[in-house]
Amino acid sequence: MTSLLKRTATVAGVFAAGVLAGVWMTDAAAGQKAATTPADAAMDVVVAKDEIRERLYTYGRGLDRADWALALSPYHADAQVRGVFTGTAKGWIDAARRTLERETASSHQMTNILITVDADRAGSETYFIVSQHAAADSGAANAPHTSLVRGRYLDRWARRDGRWAITDREIIVDFSTNDLTASPFRSAGRRDRTDPSYAVLGE
Repeated sequence: MTSLLKRTATVAGVFAAGVLAGVWMTDAAAGQKAATTPADAAMDVVVAKDEIRERLYTYGRGLDRADWALALSPYHADAQVRGVFTGTAKGWIDAARRTLERETASSHQMTNILITVDADRAGSETYFIVSQHAAADSGAANAPHTSLVRGRYLDRWARRDGRWAITDREIIVDFSTNDLTASPFRSAGRRDRTDPSYAVLGE
């Protein structure tokens, strides 16, 4: 009888230890899953940089297609712009619109994009090349002309509610040229949502 009691107590002890070990392992596994691993952190940076690049390209596309909502979309609602213009992001897009609507065509190129990410904040430097053409009958100042502007966007970004967007932009113009003897041309692009790119991108 004593031997049976000992064996029963031993089995109960092993069972209890197993239950406790199982609980500990479950909690540990849950904690490990919740914690951010180095691989998770690295992937988060990769995804953040990809989203930021996409928004930079979207900005240029919006200006060239005269899609003003698209051009404004990379900014947070309270974003500020400095440099060649000082004011809100909305004010900057409105000013750009007044200029671009008098041009016949424009092309914004984004190059040499450098991005640093720190949790929900990021910074970027983007070289830009902007070429604008105005035909003689466009109504633009000094038409006909073709201008070329080279500069950089220095942007501060924030991720809010899972969305990366610009909070502060400084526009630096490094140099520009203007050809007042530009010859006439006919553009194959369209400066609205009838441009073929919208059908290709499924928008």
